[in-house]
Amino acid sequence: LVTTPVGDRGGVNGDAFRAQPAYEGVPGPERLIAKFGTPGVRGVAVFQGWYEREVRFYEQFAAETPLRTPRAHAVALGRPGECVLLLEDLAPRVQGDQEASCSAEQALAVARAIGTMHARWWGSPQIEAAEWDLELGVEAVLEEEVGEAAVLARAVPEPDGRIVAERHLGPADQV
Repeated sequence: LVTTPVGDRGGVNGDAFRAQPAYEGVPGPERLIAKFGTPGVRGVAVFQGWYEREVRFYEQFAAETPLRTPRAHAVALGRPGECVLLLEDLAPRVQGDQEASCSAEQALAVARAIGTMHARWWGSPQIEAAEWDLELGVEAVLEEEVGEAAVLARAVPEPDGRIVAERHLGPADQV
């Protein structure tokens, strides 16, 4: 097994590696992305349900999501703060860099993608039936992303290339 960190930091809220496994017998994918909970952020991750939400998303919603989503080869939760995700490697796509920001075109593409995602899941009985913590789970994420979409819709590039919101617009229906 050969591994290299994904991106400069090897993950934002956990450890992420590009893995090239060697197989005996039945062949498998040439490359995978392996994601793990990280000790340095586990307190926040557990409190806010980051790892559980990601694992549950792949277990319950990824197959029906309208956005291009990596195929999950395996996902698992352990004790609080422990998770493993083995995902399809979508290279040559690259992980975004929250410190370097993005172009205005990329911000608009994200806003449109969030709209597509919300159109699919808003008011969905599947979301309502999810047994995991919805208070910090899907509904909170959707509400947070709607707010972010409102800001992204008015994102403007600065001379140094950073993207800054022109102003906070409020509810997404004002976009």
